[in-house]
Order: sequence, then C-alpha cells, then structure tokens
Amino acid sequence: MSQVAPFNIIVAGVGGQGNLVCSRALGEAAMESGLSPTIGQTFGASRRGGSVLTHVRLADRMVAPLIPRGHLNLLLGLEPLEGLRAVVQFGSRETVAVMIDRPIDTVDTLTGEREYPDIDELFRRTVRLCHQTYRVEPPLEKLPSVRSLNAYVLGIVAGLEIAPIKMEALEDAVSRIDSGLGHNIKAFDMGVSHARGLQPLGLFS
Repeated sequence: MSQVAPFNIIVAGVGGQGNLVCSRALGEAAMESGLSPTIGQTFGASRRGGSVLTHVRLADRMVAPLIPRGHLNLLLGLEPLEGLRAVVQFGSRETVAVMIDRPIDTVDTLTGEREYPDIDELFRRTVRLCHQTYRVEPPLEKLPSVRSLNAYVLGIVAGLEIAPIKMEALEDAVSRIDSGLGHNIKAFDMGVSHARGLQPLGLFS
C-alpha cells in the first residue's frame, strides 16, 4: 500500500500564546479524522515571550517530528513576525499562511535594541513567499478572552477547510480542552464564521 505524504503544519508564536493548546487540538482532531499525528516543538532563548514553533505532521503513519525545510503546507502565525520567520525557514510556494495581525513586542523591541518591522511590509514579504496568505485581524473586543485567540485561529482553519481534518473533529477537540466556561468553543465558532468572509491577500497588497 502506498504511503500518503504528510500534511505539515507549524504553529508559530511566542511563549504564553498557547501553541501547545493549538497542537493538542490539531492532534486529537487528526486522530478522530483517521490520521496519525506527530508533534514536535522548538523553543527560542526564553520560553516566556521567546519564539515557539510547534510542528504538527499529519499522515497515515508516524513520521519524524520536525518538518523538513521547504515542506510546510500550513502556517498558523499567532504572532506575525514569528510567522514570517517560520515561512522563511520552512515554507515554499505551496504554503498557505494564516497570520494574526497582532504584533507582540519582545524584550528586544521593548528595550529598543531592535525595532519591530513595518507590519505591512511583513505581510508583503509573506505573500511573496507563500501560495496564499490570509491576514486575520482578530475581533479582540468580541472574543470571550484573549487566551482563546488560539481557538479562534483553529476556527479559521476549520472554516477555510485548508487541512485534512474534519470540522466536527476539530470542534470536538476544542470543546474538550475548554475551561468549562465555553470560551474556547465560542471563539472557535467566531473563527469559523469569520473565515467565510476571508480572502487571501493579492501579490502586491
């Protein structure tokens, strides 16, 4: 029996944004969808506020935990600069990027040691590197909690239908890791609804 090539996802953000929650939900939903997920994680210099990349590989078998360079299918950029860095390192012209337009300062930018890049230029560079780039402005004032942003992003993924995971399976996975207050599932549903109106950026947007 021929083996199916892995579908490779990276969740890129900074410490404290909930990368593990995202990867856990994706892994559980993949298993419900009949796939074998493999998850790996890399950290920057500081776990809190430092760069965090979570590798999620979906296949019909167990595979190596880290995605080879140039084989990224889907990027979930919880922080846009970290998302661009992941695309530069692992992406290709077949990558679909879903990036949250919510920059987060690091120790370097807060102290003035480095300047955060122009956000529009950051997205222009991502567009040039990827097959499709979705610039997502999260409705923070409407989300139940800022901590539910990762569930919102998973709703975007489900609504766009850009991963080999059943929407019902992803919704079930999000509901299982909810706080009991229903915040994550509400945010997930908002993401699904928001995805219906999203269009990828044009080449020179």
